[in-house]
Amino acid sequence: MPKRNDIHKVLVIGSGPIVIGQAAEFDYAGTQACLALKEEGYEVILANSNPATIMTDHAIADKVYMEPLTLEYLARICRYERPDAIIPGLGGQTGLNLAMQLEEKGVLKECEIEMLGTDAASIRRAEDRELFKELCEELGEPVVPSCITTSVEASLGHFVVLLLIQIFSCLLVWVYCENQAKALRLLAGCLGVSLLALLFSLYVIPFDITYVEVAVCVALMGYLLWQWLATRIRNYLWITLFALGSLVFFNAADYVLNHMMEPHQRVRINVLLGLEEDLKGAGYNVHQSEIAIGSGGLEGKGFLNGTQTKLKFVPEQDTDFIFCTVGEEEGFLGSACVLLLFLALILRLIHLAERQYHPFGRIYGYCVLSIFLFHVFINVGMVLGLTPVIGIPLPFFSYGGSSLWGFTLLLFIFLRIDAGRNLVRT
Repeated sequence: MPKRNDIHKVLVIGSGPIVIGQAAEFDYAGTQACLALKEEGYEVILANSNPATIMTDHAIADKVYMEPLTLEYLARICRYERPDAIIPGLGGQTGLNLAMQLEEKGVLKECEIEMLGTDAASIRRAEDRELFKELCEELGEPVVPSCITTSVEASLGHFVVLLLIQIFSCLLVWVYCENQAKALRLLAGCLGVSLLALLFSLYVIPFDITYVEVAVCVALMGYLLWQWLATRIRNYLWITLFALGSLVFFNAADYVLNHMMEPHQRVRINVLLGLEEDLKGAGYNVHQSEIAIGSGGLEGKGFLNGTQTKLKFVPEQDTDFIFCTVGEEEGFLGSACVLLLFLALILRLIHLAERQYHPFGRIYGYCVLSIFLFHVFINVGMVLGLTPVIGIPLPFFSYGGSSLWGFTLLLFIFLRIDAGRNLVRT
């Protein structure tokens, strides 16, 4: 291949740190490519975040940017260096993904950068399963008959959720309408239609079976509504509204997550669900908290001897993440004791609420214990990475006067109500 004289500066994207699934051969290939380009007289700009590789040595490239391999940093490098071309294929999947992001955001067009090697259209065709299937069919290559899902509505998760809505609706009919035979018939009908649709899609004609599940849910709600009109039993109406609300909630979840929530809220939920891993950003607090609790072991490191907390690795350790301090310094035994104390408090509040003679006292008591239970569950859950980080304090443990005063007033007002439960208003 003859040397191109219209190119003078080339940007090479590395593969970053070597992780499982990212072959170390990319580092070797990238190093040889940089040396070959320099030998031909090109100015080589390298972007790679791995300092432990030969590729980032100053003798390999003319300029080395040891920056995070993200769209933001690559775009800044492109706008500053203005290379004539970019080589993404030597960075493995990381390089290909970044090059496609630069292409989609218009950075390559803005800076007039040419993509060498595999172009954007070929990368898109190779990574898009539907386009790749069409390419194989055009070439006459045999492919397995399949139906490609491209949305949440066509996913396996949607199918499972719709099936669970049907099952729970039938169980509610069993429990609250006291008609076991009818509930069993409804359940058998829903499961039978779902199974037939699944088998037909697998062995006859591939299609999206979630449409069948939606139709079954609509038919089930229509039947329950008709039962309410025929029998005037309100529970049928409530079950219908439950199924309808479940459908609306599930279909609205994607829109709320991607269009209504703020970016930081969206990142926290994605990190919680394992869809993203941001150990230096949104997931930092939880990650350090888990390290602190795990390092505490069975008996802990001792009072004020925690390394993760005393060396300030865990932010907000006196307020929102106070429980990880307990876990590191007092260990599993200390954490279990704290949770048992909260359990005793909740059970005691239930006992006090149940012995109230007046509805107001009972309702207020259950409201108080619900507030305590919610705060304990959310706070401990977010410290352990089970719930989103939303800044909920741990009652009577987290530093802060407002929360302490609030919990104290709630508790003592209820105790005053309990003390006067035997008084009869005349």
